[in-house]
Amino acid sequence: MKSESKIQTEIVKYLKKEGHWVIKVMRANENGCPDLLCCLNNGKFIAIEVKTGYNKPSEWQKKHINKINDIGGLAICAWSLDEVKSFVTGVLEI
Repeated sequence: MKSESKIQTEIVKYLKKEGHWVIKVMRANENGCPDLLCCLNNGKFIAIEVKTGYNKPSEWQKKHINKINDIGGLAICAWSLDEVKSFVTGVLEI
């Protein structure tokens, strides 16, 4: 099984290769801040919480994902690069 760090690295490389802006959050002033913050090349803001295996988002992570979605951004919890690719493809079509 891939580590969370390895999955994050794959996602960051993919997003940058596609011309999107992305930053990996190393330390935040709030518990549960998503791992990756991105602005896609169509101007849409997305946030990605990366998990591995059977791990699930914490309550704080769920709250941040829901808040981002509620105010017009797009946020997901992803377990693989393929999930992110599918999500980004959908967002780019909006």
